[in-house]
Amino acid sequence: MAIVTNEDIKVMVDVEELLHKKLEETTPIVENNKEWEIWTKYWNIVERYIATKKKIAAKQNVWNKNNKEYHRITNNISTNKKSGNKEKEEYWRNELKKLKELNR
Repeated sequence: MAIVTNEDIKVMVDVEELLHKKLEETTPIVENNKEWEIWTKYWNIVERYIATKKKIAAKQNVWNKNNKEYHRITNNISTNKKSGNKEKEEYWRNELKKLKELNR
C-alpha cells in the first residue's frame, strides 16, 4: 500500500470540500440520491485516512520515546541523506549497526 502523506490528505480534504459545495449548489439533499451517497462514501474514506494516520503517528511517537538512541541515529541518517553528506550518513549507518549489535 502506498504511503499517504500529509499533503495528500490536504488535497483529499480540499477535493471533498469542493465536491460538497458543488453538490449543495446543484443537487438537493434527498434520500437515496446517488451523488450524495458517493460523496458520503468519499468523505468517510478521507476521515478513515486521517484517523489511521493519527493512530500510526501516536504509535510511532511512543516507540520513538522508548527508543531515543535509535531514533536519534535514524534521524541523523535521514538528515544527512537529504543533504547529500555521504560521509556523515555512512558514519551514522555504522553507529546504527553498532547499536543493533548491542541490542542482540
